[in-house]
Amino acid sequence: MTSKKPSASVLLISGGVAGCVAKTAVAPLDRIKIHFQVLTPPFSRFTSQFRGIFDALYYIQNKEGVSGLFRGHSATLLRIFPYSAINFYSYEMGKRYLSRGNDFSWWKRFCTGAFAGVTAVTITYPLDILRVRMAYEMGISGKNSERPFQLISRSLRKLLMEADSLKVPRLAGLYQGYLTTVMGMVPYAGASFSTYETLNRLYSSYIIKSSMIPSDSGAQIFEAPVICKLFFGMIAGAVAQTIAYPFDVIRRRRQLKEIATHLPTVYRDSTLTILRYHLFSKSLRELFTGLSINYLKVAPTTGISFMVYEMCKNSLLEAND
Repeated sequence: MTSKKPSASVLLISGGVAGCVAKTAVAPLDRIKIHFQVLTPPFSRFTSQFRGIFDALYYIQNKEGVSGLFRGHSATLLRIFPYSAINFYSYEMGKRYLSRGNDFSWWKRFCTGAFAGVTAVTITYPLDILRVRMAYEMGISGKNSERPFQLISRSLRKLLMEADSLKVPRLAGLYQGYLTTVMGMVPYAGASFSTYETLNRLYSSYIIKSSMIPSDSGAQIFEAPVICKLFFGMIAGAVAQTIAYPFDVIRRRRQLKEIATHLPTVYRDSTLTILRYHLFSKSLRELFTGLSINYLKVAPTTGISFMVYEMCKNSLLEAND
């Protein structure tokens, strides 16, 4: 256990590294999830199959090679480093402001996590749209001749042209589906951080009781082992994803509504209209398409992210001592 408060640079670097490591570990599943969510024609036949995930992986590998499983990942890393850095930094700052000793109740953890997630996603949202556009278009065309930054430049120009054609500010074109994202981010980030923090505190309480340490001996928070942090993060990711997944599906489809012409026209309407459409058309299950992939992806992603963040933060603190 260390009582030294990490500096802003330590928190930002640790958060950014944690996000990049975690995303790289599950990059192939992330690409497949996007295609499943928006019902991309070459991949739609895999969504209802028991082995659909593995068949989709084989399809990409067979068509584009192993590198195809990571195509568009450069755009992901460009987004995830600042996103994860801001996310963890905002949470730590909010935690310092709201907590007083051990007084950091569940609702404070949830609100702090939600604030961190919304702050991070607001700043990095245009990069998320670029990443999704690249993953989708490469899944349709199978292009592999363009370099990553050429793809990013082309996708950006296309987004700005779409904004011009719709006669809206160009900035609005880079924030398509933003409100849907925020609606999903509040329960996702809130549940993720609060679940992880709660599990850590339960572990700490268990250690105190099992070690017969007096409860009034001061504010004691015992560090869980690395494997426990990974496990706690995986649980937190699974809980958060289950709650927020329908908003993630709607967000992806709204981001791609101009180029994924096979999607229903309802995706040009508001999020509440889309939810009502799925509810009354008895297609609510469609909003959970790809959730099985997300359990395979998000649980380890969140677990690895929290684990690497804690390891990196502690290593930097020790190096600065």
